[in-house]
Amino acid sequence: SSVLLSVCVRPCMAPCGTCVLALLLLTLRISAEQRRWNTFYDILGLEPTASHQEVQRAYRRAALLEHPDKSQRVDAEERFRRVAEAFEVLRNAERRHWYDDELAHGGDPRNGNAQDMSSSAAHDIFKNQFGSVYEHWQPGYKVEGDVILNNK
Repeated sequence: SSVLLSVCVRPCMAPCGTCVLALLLLTLRISAEQRRWNTFYDILGLEPTASHQEVQRAYRRAALLEHPDKSQRVDAEERFRRVAEAFEVLRNAERRHWYDDELAHGGDPRNGNAQDMSSSAAHDIFKNQFGSVYEHWQPGYKVEGDVILNNK
């Protein structure tokens, strides 16, 4: 994914409010992007009740769409890897059962039951870390550019 990011170009000994706010907004944007492909079912465009044959068809379709040789996306290799990972789990009845059980209990089977950070939790972390700098930020010089995000 690429996002437009504004950052302060003043030399800072500590993060200024503009930098902190930009980082917070980028963190929230990354979180929203990750939620779009939150589960293996989302990756393959399936419902959790999909049959084995539907999983195979969805994998073939997604693999063709996301293959690095076919896709123009910058993150095509990562997306293709995630399609393959989703298929490896969902095509195997035992792995799929474990995966479904983890999802049913509110966990994320990919990273040990980690939960998404809410925006208020992110706000509290930045406020505690940067205090008044974060609360009373003043805009500095801005530079715009594309930032390529690699979720590895």
